[in-house]
Amino acid sequence: MSGVLLKNFFEGLVLGLVLAYISYKKEVITKKAAVTSIAISSLIFLSGWKNFLILLAFFTLSTLLTFFGYDVKRRKEAAESSHGREWTQIIGAGGITILWSLINVYVSYYNLKEYYIPSLLALIASIAISNADTWAAEIGALSKNNPRLVYKPWQTVDTGISGGVTLLGEIASLSGSVFISLLSYLLYSDILEVHHVAMLIIIGWIGEVLDSLIGGLLQVKYYCEKCHKVTEKRIHKCGTPTRYYKGIRWIKNETTNFLSSLMTSIAIFLLLLL
Repeated sequence: MSGVLLKNFFEGLVLGLVLAYISYKKEVITKKAAVTSIAISSLIFLSGWKNFLILLAFFTLSTLLTFFGYDVKRRKEAAESSHGREWTQIIGAGGITILWSLINVYVSYYNLKEYYIPSLLALIASIAISNADTWAAEIGALSKNNPRLVYKPWQTVDTGISGGVTLLGEIASLSGSVFISLLSYLLYSDILEVHHVAMLIIIGWIGEVLDSLIGGLLQVKYYCEKCHKVTEKRIHKCGTPTRYYKGIRWIKNETTNFLSSLMTSIAIFLLLLL
């Protein structure tokens, strides 16, 4: 590992330790999630402080949105756990970003210039997708209208059920993608062009839609016999253990995040190569 990479790694490690400690004390993340976030901070910083800053902006704003209208979302069973995000959620949101960060480092280290922009935009796209999805979920849950299934728009579902979307949520999703794309353009104005920003905005929103499709079609769902409600929780809000209803048992919310981010970031990488 070169001196620059080693320096970047330790800077990310120190910043990761500080942020993880604060987040854990504020009960934003669990203890295991804090350890995971330290590793992610170290690895994302390998590809530069700009990418770390973009990821930090996503995490900070997502955290603030989690607490926005929390009581309303809790009543709708659409709120995050009061104990903070789990390590699996951290991996679901940031795992693909780390993959592209390492690829970008490899490309830069061996001076593979033709792959630098594609790998960088794939990295940024993975963050834009996570941000779009988070904004859609946290803001969309406050909609006064019931969500509609993304693949059956004539059918409504309860708030918090994967696959359900609202107009407010989709506007928030697009806004989340725009935010990350514009921030990236400001940081990389020397190498990114306007059409790159447009691609990031579109791919970020498409990633959120794909996340909804995967969540609606494949994500595991449970059924509460007492309330006669479909839920994604093993224990319903009424306290009743639920039974398996449909979906693939191992596909949960963080899995859909991971898959949608993987597929759409690969898509923008290949598109740019072509």
